[in-house]
Amino acid sequence: MAVNQSSKSSGIEDILMDTVETQLATFNAGIEFWSQWVVQTTQLSKTLEEKLDTFKKNPGKPADILVEITETSREYLRKVNGLPKDVARKFINEVDRLQKKRHPMKKKTTSNPTRRARVKT
Repeated sequence: MAVNQSSKSSGIEDILMDTVETQLATFNAGIEFWSQWVVQTTQLSKTLEEKLDTFKKNPGKPADILVEITETSREYLRKVNGLPKDVARKFINEVDRLQKKRHPMKKKTTSNPTRRARVKT
């Protein structure tokens, strides 16, 4: 019975450690996503402000500034659209890294599922 209790305790400890590791990786992924979002959005804001200032100093055709703003916004959306995919990859790598640290000889199962959900890009 002592062996059975020990294996139950070990199993519960493994579940708790997996949960904590997953939460840690989740927090890190969330921080990474929002920090990258802030960087990209700040860059967009600065670029749009510069374009608007240039247009105010040298008024030209409204279509010209509209094209520049559209291109800048399009580039921003491309970058922000790729954030979830990049962060998901980092999340999986973080979970793998934490599990390898705790179970160096265990075969990794987290990042190689037989079927993985796709992220729309």
